[in-house]
Amino acid sequence: MCGIAGVLFHVRQAENAGMRIVRERTALISHRGPDFARCMMCDEGRLFLGHARLSIIDPSPANNQPFEADGVILIFNGEIYNFKDLRSDLQASGVEFHTVGDSEVIARGFRHWGVQLFERLKGMYAIALYDLRSGHLYLARDVFGIKPLYYRQAPGEFSFASEIKGLSADRSYRYDFDAFTDLLTFGYQFGVQSAYEGVLQIEPGSVLVVQSTPGGVRLQHTQAKTLAGTASGGAAPDAEALKDCLRDSVERHLQSDVPVAISLSGGLDSSAVTALAAPHSPQPGIYTNSFFHDLDDDPEVHHAKLVCERHDLPINVIQSRVDSLEHSLSQIMWHLEEPVANSAHMTSFFAGAAIAQAGYKVALVGEGSDELFAGYPWHPLGLPHCEPEGFADLFVELQRQRAMGIEPPAYLRPEFHAPARERIERQRALFSEAMSEDVGSTLNRFLLFDIKFQLQFGQLQRVDRLFMAHGVEARVPFLYDDVLRAAFALPDRAKLSQSEAAPEANPLRPDKLCLAEAMGDLLPLDVLTRPKFGKRGTPIIISTPAMEGLPKLYRKVLTSSEYQDVREVLGEWIDLQYFQDEEVVARLKMMICLHAFAVEQFVLGGGPR
Repeated sequence: MCGIAGVLFHVRQAENAGMRIVRERTALISHRGPDFARCMMCDEGRLFLGHARLSIIDPSPANNQPFEADGVILIFNGEIYNFKDLRSDLQASGVEFHTVGDSEVIARGFRHWGVQLFERLKGMYAIALYDLRSGHLYLARDVFGIKPLYYRQAPGEFSFASEIKGLSADRSYRYDFDAFTDLLTFGYQFGVQSAYEGVLQIEPGSVLVVQSTPGGVRLQHTQAKTLAGTASGGAAPDAEALKDCLRDSVERHLQSDVPVAISLSGGLDSSAVTALAAPHSPQPGIYTNSFFHDLDDDPEVHHAKLVCERHDLPINVIQSRVDSLEHSLSQIMWHLEEPVANSAHMTSFFAGAAIAQAGYKVALVGEGSDELFAGYPWHPLGLPHCEPEGFADLFVELQRQRAMGIEPPAYLRPEFHAPARERIERQRALFSEAMSEDVGSTLNRFLLFDIKFQLQFGQLQRVDRLFMAHGVEARVPFLYDDVLRAAFALPDRAKLSQSEAAPEANPLRPDKLCLAEAMGDLLPLDVLTRPKFGKRGTPIIISTPAMEGLPKLYRKVLTSSEYQDVREVLGEWIDLQYFQDEEVVARLKMMICLHAFAVEQFVLGGGPR
């Protein structure tokens, strides 16, 4: 839920001036919380906080933010799924409550436990908490990085917000070369540095303590939770125990005082969420998106209908039409902010719009399962019998499957090839660092790398921004502490059939075996055995009617006078003549278009088309 923004000035500001700035920035992210907005001055004009609310838990005005209790002023985005448990613990210690939402639990929990509160939270959140007693500002983010929280230091101020556009009304950033190289090679960043210089994200699971001083601000990072720590200590569940664990997570993610929808693709992951949510009253609304003119051509619609028939659920099929790809991609880039090259953006954006139009503020999605249970084609690289010598060689194998080239891209200007090679070496080092985490098998370490980077900076960024673009909170039941712990306690052979322990096995599917087994009595066989890609699997959006206009838009970006200023910026690092002379694949065409819109909106300060 919600969008947050704030600015801490080095020197005190007049109330009118400070409030004008924070209101302006909060308004830029008001799509995240269209129900109510309020700003507040703190610290006698040094700190200003803004909150745009999407009312989901206890929608009464008593829970409007900024929320104040026990000398704590709070603004936050997200949901705390164990807030009722924490509330009971606090009440047992004599703490009194005046609301029934999760905001008061955070505020009073901080006063009772201090920063140890953040170790106890289970959910998705970006929290800004100002302690009136110490004068310190605390910024915290969930361990998976589901909810975004950016910050930036500029002359005279420290600012933070749910989205980059909320950091400043003046969008005149420079591209960050390291992040740019990451996006060109892997399609997502290898770290909390955004695509723009000086704009950073709070590290997932961490708390950033911001202290105001006469000379500026002092930043202190504290790690409250880590993925490796959260994943450790579980006992390997059997199929029934894994199903119970997933059921508990889905039930917690259904906590809401407003109706809940499910974005159902017909794949194993979202089908599992749908099946586990089906017995609840009221039942969630089920929505399936398609870009096909003839729905019989779309395997997602076919499999989604099978799931709904199995559980006697009504299904709503969204038959989306892309009338102007230029307009749609420009709108998507405005909300996405960083040009992650993934055509699945289209599905999230159009599904979010339809779900919002139907009156929903909450939607459950299936993201995260592939990273926990080994569902991607490159995950067998992490099995013992496939493992190359050393993590460096494993990284090269990953590059061959995932990246758009092992060497610096041919379209980079020659003077940037050496810096790009340095960045690729840094990617390799970050991969090795992730692979050194003590989470059991090589496969688990490989999955942890995907959770830290590909999931956070690719999939979750897409899901959060493009559902919240329409005021819909996307919840991710697979990304819950207890589910992560259960998944990482499972042996490799429970995830991938190519395991050395059972090479002769011929299971229903080659991947996510444990999940398919756990859901065996709740899903149709066609869904349990559905491949991730191919004729029966997930359609490649870039090959659907949604992207028919891509060649024309790509050519317009490269040649039209409308994009002349954009080409001048991109031409600093990219040899655009390469794209004039060479025939490039559709993914690269889309990437160039997304970068063009990113430059137009966040470097040149324009708006969406």
